Amino acid sequence: MKKIVLLSLIALTFAACNIKNSSTPESASVDETTSTTANELVVADNNTPEERGGAGIAARENEIPAEEPTDSQKAEETLPVQYENNGKIIELTDNTFNTLCIDTKNDEIMCPVPFIIDYNATWCGPCRQVAPILAKLQKEYGNKMQVFSVDIDNCQDAAQYFEFDAIPTLVFVDNDGNCEQITGSLSESALRSKIKKYLKID
Repeated sequence: MKKIVLLSLIALTFAACNIKNSSTPESASVDETTSTTANELVVADNNTPEERGGAGIAARENEIPAEEPTDSQKAEETLPVQYENNGKIIELTDNTFNTLCIDTKNDEIMCPVPFIIDYNATWCGPCRQVAPILAKLQKEYGNKMQVFSVDIDNCQDAAQYFEFDAIPTLVFVDNDGNCEQITGSLSESALRSKIKKYLKID
């Protein structure tokens, strides 16, 4: 009886050894795969989840609230490249009047900001008086507005879009398409007042 029990114990021990040996490679393979995946994650993100969370909290604590952009900054952000003229008056032709200012065929405003059309001519004395004032104001207001210059001798189609009998004639157009027309030379203070009133720019 003792011999049978002893033999049984030996048999069980031998069987257990065989099971352990046969299962070891599979377990090692799973462990190796898990280890490789873990290393890849560490390479992709060198921080542990706790470290990532801590860095995020620290960043949020040190974050400075963003300031609201001013109207001028908003205009600069949205202004198409063809209007980025470093605060200078844009001289129009009949073609560019339609593409940059007003599409005369469809009566559609093309300029994204309020604007002034300065109808003038090289032989006009009052035109030469108002031109440098407009240039100064264009530089000052920057991308809040745009001044367009139209030489009536070179841009006859553009000159006929608005009806006027004398020059200089200034046409003020706001963002809603409202137009105000003034004929004659204006002082700097008068122009500032008109810009504020008609274009709603301070």
